[in-house]
Amino acid sequence: MRDAVAGAGPHTIGADVVDDGIAQAEAAWAADAVVAVLGPVSVLRDGGLVPVPGRRPRTLLAALALDPGRFTSASSLIDEVWGDALPRDPMNALHTQLSRLRALLPDDVLEQGPAGYRLALARSGVDLSAAEDRIVGAEAAALRGEAAPALVLLDRIGGLMRGVPGDDLPDGPVRDALRASASRLRKRAEVVYIDGAIAAGRHADALPLLREHCESRPLDEPAHAKLMRVLAETGRGNEAVALYAKLRSRLADGLGTDPSEELSAVHLAILRGELGGVPDGGGDAPTESAAPWSIGLRAEPNALIGRDADLAAVHALLGSSRVVTIVGPGGTGKTRLANRVGTTRTEHSRVALVELVGVRSDEDVAAAVAGTLGLGDADLADRLLTDPVARRQSRAATDPRDRLRQSLTSTPTLLILDNCEQVVGACAELVADLTASCPHLTVLATSRIPLMISAEWTYPLAPLPVAQGDPGRRDPAAASPATELFAARARAVRPSVRLDDAAVARLCTALDGLPLAIELAAARVRTMSVEQINERLSDRFALLNGGDRAAPRRHRTLHAVIDWSWNLLGRREQDAMRRLCFFPGGFGIDAARHVIGHGDEGADGDGAVSVDDAITALVEQSMLEVAETDEPSGLRYHMLETVREFGLRRLESEPGEHDEVESRFCEWAAELSTRATMQIIHGGTAESMLEIEVEHENLVFVLRAGLEAGRTPVVLPVFAVLAAYWSIRGSHPEAALWGGRVQEHWSELEARDRRLGRERMAWARDEAIDTDVLYVVLLIVFGYQLVLNDRRAIARTRGRIRTLLRMRPPIGAEVGFLVRMATVTKPVQLGRMFARGVRSADPGVRAIAHSFRANTHENSGHWAEARRDAVLALDLARQRGDRWSEGMSAQMLGQLSGQAGRHSEAVDYYRLAARVLWEVHAYEESIQIRGFIAAALVGAGNPEAGRREALAARGIGEVVGASAPGGRHPDSQYRASIAAALAEAALAEGDVDRGMRRYWEAVTDGIGVHGTDQSAAVDPHMGLLIAAATCAHAEGGDASRACELARILARGVVPRLTAGLAGSRESVVDLPVTAAILLAMTVAEFVGHSAGGDAEAALFAWELALASRAHARQDYPSMRLGRWTDVARIAAGDAEVEAARRRAARLVRPALVRELVAALGRDRPALG
Repeated sequence: MRDAVAGAGPHTIGADVVDDGIAQAEAAWAADAVVAVLGPVSVLRDGGLVPVPGRRPRTLLAALALDPGRFTSASSLIDEVWGDALPRDPMNALHTQLSRLRALLPDDVLEQGPAGYRLALARSGVDLSAAEDRIVGAEAAALRGEAAPALVLLDRIGGLMRGVPGDDLPDGPVRDALRASASRLRKRAEVVYIDGAIAAGRHADALPLLREHCESRPLDEPAHAKLMRVLAETGRGNEAVALYAKLRSRLADGLGTDPSEELSAVHLAILRGELGGVPDGGGDAPTESAAPWSIGLRAEPNALIGRDADLAAVHALLGSSRVVTIVGPGGTGKTRLANRVGTTRTEHSRVALVELVGVRSDEDVAAAVAGTLGLGDADLADRLLTDPVARRQSRAATDPRDRLRQSLTSTPTLLILDNCEQVVGACAELVADLTASCPHLTVLATSRIPLMISAEWTYPLAPLPVAQGDPGRRDPAAASPATELFAARARAVRPSVRLDDAAVARLCTALDGLPLAIELAAARVRTMSVEQINERLSDRFALLNGGDRAAPRRHRTLHAVIDWSWNLLGRREQDAMRRLCFFPGGFGIDAARHVIGHGDEGADGDGAVSVDDAITALVEQSMLEVAETDEPSGLRYHMLETVREFGLRRLESEPGEHDEVESRFCEWAAELSTRATMQIIHGGTAESMLEIEVEHENLVFVLRAGLEAGRTPVVLPVFAVLAAYWSIRGSHPEAALWGGRVQEHWSELEARDRRLGRERMAWARDEAIDTDVLYVVLLIVFGYQLVLNDRRAIARTRGRIRTLLRMRPPIGAEVGFLVRMATVTKPVQLGRMFARGVRSADPGVRAIAHSFRANTHENSGHWAEARRDAVLALDLARQRGDRWSEGMSAQMLGQLSGQAGRHSEAVDYYRLAARVLWEVHAYEESIQIRGFIAAALVGAGNPEAGRREALAARGIGEVVGASAPGGRHPDSQYRASIAAALAEAALAEGDVDRGMRRYWEAVTDGIGVHGTDQSAAVDPHMGLLIAAATCAHAEGGDASRACELARILARGVVPRLTAGLAGSRESVVDLPVTAAILLAMTVAEFVGHSAGGDAEAALFAWELALASRAHARQDYPSMRLGRWTDVARIAAGDAEVEAARRRAARLVRPALVRELVAALGRDRPALG
């Protein structure tokens, strides 16, 4: 950060001042600044910087931050954010972005006024204006001759510089203005810094900046005079004199003038010895004659991007180890990194880089090293003629190893051996010999294979990271080393190229972050857009075939890079690699053994050992990456996608092998899925979920391929376990989507059977499919059909279940019970089944029966009965060790407690549920429950604790992130729950405006009300939240907004509820949720009546009584029925309210349902 101001490397500022400056800058930041634009656009959250997700919110915040405190009109903001690409409804679009921005900023920072919008912050609240003010202070200190205060102030400014300002913004006026401001800031800072450093006697600190100034201003005489003085003061007088001569020539050629008197005077003073002294660090001046030599190092053609941490790590290893090998697959940049390491060490020791890429024979390795060091045979002959000592040693110096030992034994030397893999054995022997003989020698090697000697320390060089969907970050293409590299190389070949952040991130991800592949892709920008390159990556080896003509042949195409490594493998390793490339998501050792097979056994006949050895060899040769994960998966192996695609091509070229490998792969997936499904059924959900999480990508690949190939014995078990996984993780749309494809597959099978005259579901007789897995698949599909109330689909699936019962009865007790439940059509029969189930000898059946009966009671409004069954289900889950069922039961008990207004009890159950669900990695649901905890804390009379809980949950959610369908923001559900809890906390503390604002944010986060989709279907949870928001606005006096929210319920929720209430017996009817929606609608209607009479008041009293009779949910304090019953008593009178309550109390379920349907479906003109 500081280097962005100082413009120099790590030697710019003394270490003590650096540490002090950073500490002071961080302290100043934590105390004052809220918005940061000097680097990635960020805001201060929970004491740390959080990048702002999304290009438009970033641009909007940067536009406001350019002049904090000043109002900017909406039209100006629209122009600055969208430019010519205006959305269809600019004002709505602006409001959407402002709402998202407001959720990130502290309360009341984003302010709206008659003149537009502004950041209500002091100048110290934005790092740009804070830095500008500090520059003014530094300039004033410098003018007073106070160098030290000026430098301290500038150190603080350096701490604010966190990167290149505007790099995360799209091209446009905001980015240009920000960069211009930052550039002016930097130039002013540099001038003050140079003068301050010189005045303080810190000439070495001023030197790098002065060099930059003079390079950019080749005719600036005052700057050159300063540079000459600094060079002389740091012991570089010869360089200062040479600089004067060059400048004099430029002035004569360019301007026809001589150097100024000031410049000539400095030159003369240096010649006389009046200027100059011992360098700041003490010791001899680092003149060219005294500098340690270097051989073989290349001047870097461009900046080395994204390797600062690797560079520091290798330097650290070289400080503690005498042999370090940078290992990694081809194209990761091992040579560039080693070259940079050597370049940075030339000031301290001799450095020699030896390129071994052309060496093919082990015997030639030592000679190649000796030749690079100038110790070849011809050089030796010259020394024999001139050096008596050399003549005496000639007999011992005929072996190149002897010559190397003589040359390297006494002087500190870093020997860099580049590309050792094709002669790795000879390199290992030479390095072991030289390090044993030469105590001052350090060796840095680059290789795709470790040297495997005792003195070696390996440093695996990973590909460049690509920013992905960091949890909480909405923009997946935030700046990262890989995308930065692509952008730099792409702009070098076509400066006008348009780079979409998301497209660049997608491309770099597809290329595994390999620097070489990224640079080859960037070269294609000459004639293609990034989007076109992405589209053509399916054949990456044909696309990325033209790079730097100056590069070695093995680096000119992507295929050549991988082929070089492939040819270094033995036959066994090549066979293993071809087969392992079938895993798109990595693999464990057992999976590898299954797919590779045991055909090529080791000497002892143990095929498993042979497979293990092959994998070890692939890891050593950087064709596989290995990572240690949590149990149960253990070690995990991954193949870069580029390497994997190469292997697939090789596999396809082997006749018959591809089909064999695919069959083994599918067999492994089916066995894993069947075992995991049975484990889930018997209560081992937590362990199974962790295993399926690790294998998710592989299983989805198998499911897709199995459906395309019609592999029913593979499709069904894999779908069963994936659907269970998706359901538990809350990815219901994904489960429903694949469930539809599985049903299409069934239909095709049944159509084929009919054509062949076979019995219905003849495919289900396949013994390769586990019987209970068949039923699990049918039950999962059946469950989603029930939720959607798809009567035809329900009937078809129930028919399939009954047919299968005649063909293959279920084996497990739990599956058998679930299957019998699915065939029941009458509520009375279902009740009898539950009664038998809770008395079953099988604990799994008892747990299922109690859990389902609890849900049925809760939906019917039977609170006490639901709670009793939920408690028993929780106890059984604990006894069985079924963590998922334990979490679900605890969540239901928390919900039931909240419904009854027992908020402290709800907190305890919700905490248990959140903890258990987090353990099984159901992160989004766990975070959402944290929002329920916060609301329950508010209901229990502790709004401050509720707020803390909500803010903590929001922070965790931003870190974890989650994916959600439908184009909504991925974390919209949990964000909505958290915003609702914050709203209730504000309302409980009497801040009505903030509470209603928070509730509106919750609704907009959940369903996107700012768009045109206000009537879209809303799920039950969001319906409940909108009902709470409606009641909150009604109580807060905002009748208009309450009616608007009620209209959303009327259009998006009521149609689904009334269809369910009046529909078939299959429908899952939740009376408490339905009653809560009715409560919100009748409250909004009542407060929306400008002149309601006795009839309206009586109707209000009746519908409140109806909601109370159906046990309306009261999870949020704003929904408490007692509040609105008191309002009804004032409006309609006690007698009317009591009459309504008695009338509602007499209603039994069928009549209650009819009354609810009538109430929800009636016309409500007051809602508009």
